[in-house]
Amino acid sequence: MSKTGRKLRLFKGTRYYNGKHQRQEDGYCRVYDKKRELLERRRQTIKGERTRMEIVYAPKEKLPLATLVQHPPQFKCKYLCAVLTDSSQFTSKVGRFVEEIQQDTLLPQDLTLYYRKKIQEEMNTQDVIDLNLIAAEQWQEAITLPCAVLTGTISHLPVQEVHSG
Repeated sequence: MSKTGRKLRLFKGTRYYNGKHQRQEDGYCRVYDKKRELLERRRQTIKGERTRMEIVYAPKEKLPLATLVQHPPQFKCKYLCAVLTDSSQFTSKVGRFVEEIQQDTLLPQDLTLYYRKKIQEEMNTQDVIDLNLIAAEQWQEAITLPCAVLTGTISHLPVQEVHSG
């Protein structure tokens, strides 16, 4: 759920936050229902839920490659990401709204600001995913190591196996 009022668009089971023209803006988000996609494309049925979330990271200022490693994305201020584990804790009205949003019959922007805030408050009682922590963990492998190699900070040589005879 967007914390900043970004509008949700739905298209073939995918949720897009922001307009098409904003695809390269910081925080543009796509949430894919991978379970549905696997069923439709490959006729593959899986148990449980499968969701993939992508968020564009585009800092406002240009960062030199050497300093890029020090600026992992901060998405927690833009989105609330939670695994719904127990909807019985929700008030009946908020629970109904959450269910309708999940079923794609209601868009968050069609609710008043009051109810969007209420949903966020009650979703915070669930298993909240720290998007900043996940981004920082992925940053290490995807950005820090390649940037260090490219800037000559470290040289990444393949490890050679030692055979004892």
